[in-house]
Amino acid sequence: MQGGVLQEHDRLAVLNFAGGDHCHRLVDRSLECFDILAFFGVASVARHAAMEAIRKIRPDAYFMGVTGIHEDYGLTTGDPEEAAIKRAICELAAETIVLASSEKLGAVSPCLVAPLSDISTVLAEGRVPPKLEARLRKLKIGIVHA
Repeated sequence: MQGGVLQEHDRLAVLNFAGGDHCHRLVDRSLECFDILAFFGVASVARHAAMEAIRKIRPDAYFMGVTGIHEDYGLTTGDPEEAAIKRAICELAAETIVLASSEKLGAVSPCLVAPLSDISTVLAEGRVPPKLEARLRKLKIGIVHA
């Protein structure tokens, strides 16, 4: 790995957001991408199955989408079950890359996914608010501008 971006062959990335094509832009070689929520759906029964499947994988990279990334409140989303799934994958992944559009940067949603210290890189679309950028740099979290 170089600068928080995967470069090795035959690596597994787990996604839980629409637009999995984005992960291929971050790698120099082939990367197998698996969208766990698209595979299992989003109903509660399906989320239970997803949690069981998650416990059996060890992803090299997890491309996580969140609804909020904040310097004090960390990574957040609006649904508690979704937060639990994202947290579980984040805990098992070797590297977690957060994809954040401009409206998510500095925002806070009701459910905590994880503290900022649990991630390795933020792929930011737009300007990162100064306080958030300072916190990310203090934690040595990479910032890649899309």
